[in-house]
Amino acid sequence: MKEYYELDSGVFVITPDKLYKILGQPRRTVNRIVKDNRVRFVKDKDYIRLEYYDVRYDYPFAENGLTCFTYPGCLRIVDLLYSAGLLPPDINPMKLKFARFFNDLKKDQIRREKEEWLRGKSEDAVEELLDSLDDEDEYLSTELPDHIRYEGEYLIHSETLSEILEVPVSTIFDGFKDNDGSFIEGEDYFYITPEYFEKLKISCNHPTVYYTFEGCCSHIDSLFYKNLSSIGTRKDVYDYFNKLQPFDDEDETDQGEDDKQLPESIVYKNQIVATTKVLADFLGTVDKRISQNHNSNIERFIEGKHYFKLNRSEINQSALSELVNKHTTSMYLWTERGCARHAKILDTQEAWDLWEVMEDSYFDKASKSQHDMPQDYLSALESLVSTEKERLALESKNKKLKHKNKKLEHEIEKNAPDVRYAKQVKASGNDMQIGTFAKTISNDHGVIIGRNTLFDYFREVSGHLMRGSSKYDRNLPYQRYIDQGLFVVSETRGNDGKMHDTTFITPKGRLKLTGGILDYFEKMEGLL
Repeated sequence: MKEYYELDSGVFVITPDKLYKILGQPRRTVNRIVKDNRVRFVKDKDYIRLEYYDVRYDYPFAENGLTCFTYPGCLRIVDLLYSAGLLPPDINPMKLKFARFFNDLKKDQIRREKEEWLRGKSEDAVEELLDSLDDEDEYLSTELPDHIRYEGEYLIHSETLSEILEVPVSTIFDGFKDNDGSFIEGEDYFYITPEYFEKLKISCNHPTVYYTFEGCCSHIDSLFYKNLSSIGTRKDVYDYFNKLQPFDDEDETDQGEDDKQLPESIVYKNQIVATTKVLADFLGTVDKRISQNHNSNIERFIEGKHYFKLNRSEINQSALSELVNKHTTSMYLWTERGCARHAKILDTQEAWDLWEVMEDSYFDKASKSQHDMPQDYLSALESLVSTEKERLALESKNKKLKHKNKKLEHEIEKNAPDVRYAKQVKASGNDMQIGTFAKTISNDHGVIIGRNTLFDYFREVSGHLMRGSSKYDRNLPYQRYIDQGLFVVSETRGNDGKMHDTTFITPKGRLKLTGGILDYFEKMEGLL
């Protein structure tokens, strides 16, 4: 049987037989999972419906057509199988199988396009091209490099990024093509012109996109927001760029410490801060390394505590506009605590020694107190106005808090019955069968709900229980709700004397779901 189809748009889709083979799951299991979650699949994005005319030779019995899945659709199926408890906890190896399958198809497509191009050329033209490649004065290669150094920083190619993240290169292309404003030219990527490649003796007749470290991180974020996953992580990208950083600081080591002129301290919001360049110079590294370390450890930095991020308008309004390029869209200012954290991340003896110099000379205590005091009448007046504004702001905040407290007191009175019920549920501490839960709701809230009615609600309305095609999986909870602690399944002996799987709702489930059940049936009573 055929394993894939290539559409006219160049997109590859996998056939059902190959899908079952990679997943290692029976056809019936995969089909049931897809059918039960069909609302989560988007046509032309997750799957393609091929007509019988297109597949009649490979699938002669598919008279109603054949559903094939794209790479995102395959990843969605893997996630659903995992949620249903049908795959092991580590699903990355399974996703990697699909990534490699689609990546191999894309590479084969590129190879066939090159062969097609060669077939369209005469033998003389091909020989002339090969001779030109062997000539040192002509182009030495038609293969684009994995990375280049451009305008003082390293950039990597799309195929290099796809190998690091272990996703198909088409996913990188699509992510850039669907640019939603997350990619900024000059910061996240550069268009490298044919003239630049010509200097490198590389034949390329069209501009090519190369990504910065920030652009690679934007791709990772884009994959996350599109519910796509990659095997490679932000740390893998950081490690790749880290290996590219040049160790060319030997020329600077000839200068003694006494010959270096210390920069003037920058004051922002009444505290001394340092630009990325100043921090890098003090710690004996490059400013690009500071940015990379921040992006790789972004959860360790808190804005307003470790750094300030200024946009272009804020830069123009301050006295810092002369320190940056006119095309710069944002600027980081690092506080003393932020600089100390960077020294800790670098974690070299040189960095710690240089940090002590920076702490003593740049973040000088006396200098701080001097900057905090107004130096003239205008500064004193501005300080007075600022203090008055803060006082008025505090008064306004107190009024809002009083109003909020009144609303909270009203909410407490309103929710008192629900709180009492929650305490009762917590005190019970036992799992309940659905029929017992229905009686409890009827007795405590006066809403008449029977066992079967509540089962119908969980199946058809809230979607917590399976519809099921047989009596063995009907009315059983989906795995994700078991994982959330809302339901449990236990074996009980039925009237026929046999053991059956029975659904129980936990105290946590009763506490979380009772409100929605009451709202729904009260609305239904109103309609009747």
